[in-house]
Amino acid sequence: MTCYSFGTKKQGFVNKKDLWVLFQIAIFNVVFSAIFKNLALKNMTSIKAGFFGNLDPFMAALFAYAIFSEKLTKRRWFGMFVAFSGALVYLFSSSPTEKAIGEIAFISLPELSIIFALASARLGWFKIQYLVRDRYFEPTFIVGVSMASGGLLTLLLSFFLESTPRILNFNLFALYMSYIVLSSNIIGYVLYAYLHKIHSGTLIALLGFSQPLFVALYGIVFLKEPITWLYFISTILVFIGVGIFYKDELNRLKK
Repeated sequence: MTCYSFGTKKQGFVNKKDLWVLFQIAIFNVVFSAIFKNLALKNMTSIKAGFFGNLDPFMAALFAYAIFSEKLTKRRWFGMFVAFSGALVYLFSSSPTEKAIGEIAFISLPELSIIFALASARLGWFKIQYLVRDRYFEPTFIVGVSMASGGLLTLLLSFFLESTPRILNFNLFALYMSYIVLSSNIIGYVLYAYLHKIHSGTLIALLGFSQPLFVALYGIVFLKEPITWLYFISTILVFIGVGIFYKDELNRLKK
């Protein structure tokens, strides 16, 4: 993807400041996000991990408030409060496996890990938005550089922090890895980066509310994971909070 951007001459000059931003994207959006998300997935269901994706729009709003001094209306604060209350309902449903690993207050370490992964990824996407909007970078170039450099860095870390993995079925491994790279790293990330040229990071994060619903569906179909009544209560509360928040965002766009 990086070679494609240069080969088609769509990507212009890259200065040292831009390289530093690209490095931050690789660290936050690839290394930290992937490592902490996978650590969480080792000890919780994919449905629960996907559910925490509902917190992404509110993290986007908080980062915009803290970093870019964007104002949050009372309606947005109220929407965030309602949605976070829904997330708290699910937080109290930690499995025995999660609790056995450790807790801080009432939040298990796997839950803390997925929250950190989401915060890290959202910070990375703000950096991407800066490059595509203010620096006119090509999304294919950003994704290519950040994925390649972040992936290599993560691979190097694995040699020091983990045991050498045993690949019992190389053909199946290659098939799954190819699917992940094509669907997530190339198609998903490039399209997501293009959206940041048009819409605000907060609105894009809000539209990602559908992600946990798909994760729940896939979890039931492929992993036979159960859904508890707490999931539906939490989802309804988060949906109401997102609706309140989203209405305010639409009013802002109309102005």
